[in-house]
Amino acid sequence: TFMPFQSMEFMNKILFNSSPKFQFKNRGALASMGFGDGVADFSNLDLPVPKTAKTMSGIVAFITWRTTYLTKQLSLSNMVLIPMFWFKAWVFGRDI
Repeated sequence: TFMPFQSMEFMNKILFNSSPKFQFKNRGALASMGFGDGVADFSNLDLPVPKTAKTMSGIVAFITWRTTYLTKQLSLSNMVLIPMFWFKAWVFGRDI
């Protein structure tokens, strides 16, 4: 028996390229735990890097988190404004 959607399936294969399959790559987990404290877990990385430091905590993890956060910004204005907001929060405290 002929189904009407079978012809559309055929046309779909001809007209549109299939997208590549999604593959998740674990790049670690970072968390800020207040000002000057944080945790990082790099135990199950899917990247070709040496796995010497599997976990971090304290100020080193906090600086890693902030550096990563800044480098992921898309605009130069955000890269300038975010440290200014962090400085304001450090001097005056956070707004509730």
